[in-house]
Amino acid sequence: MPRHPGAKRRYREGEDPRLCDIDYAVKEYAFETQTFVVSSGQYIPDDAMPEECQGFNIAAGGSFIVNPAGVPLVGPVFDREEILYAELDADDRRHTKAYVDALGHYARWDVLGLDLKGEPQVPLRAMRRPRPTRERLKVVAEKHGVDLDRLEAILGELDESG
Repeated sequence: MPRHPGAKRRYREGEDPRLCDIDYAVKEYAFETQTFVVSSGQYIPDDAMPEECQGFNIAAGGSFIVNPAGVPLVGPVFDREEILYAELDADDRRHTKAYVDALGHYARWDVLGLDLKGEPQVPLRAMRRPRPTRERLKVVAEKHGVDLDRLEAILGELDESG
């Protein structure tokens, strides 16, 4: 069906199984989340499809299981129904975390912080700016024709109200 985005067609025996776009998505998801991923691809035999859809039956299967590094453990399996089994080794996850730190050990501490506290916290808190110096307040007060003492009193009220 040429109108389909990507002009998809069914997998054919002997083709590179990595031609399937889901292959890369599953591997990337496993790598990014550092988890084992079971991807189950739909398989529908051509003779089970309505005649008008048989030329566009892309449900060739493609199920597979990958480890946290995105390496396939089993499959992909095409053109047949099959239950996949794989032995998952927890060390695969630890090894992947050793060379890819998804939390970002290189994270920018000046932009993002993690506070661990033993008491309940509010999820969002305002960052307070340091109070301007008296010299800066004097410049602003003169610019706007406001008494310096009055401006400091207003700032004091704002500080108290949070």
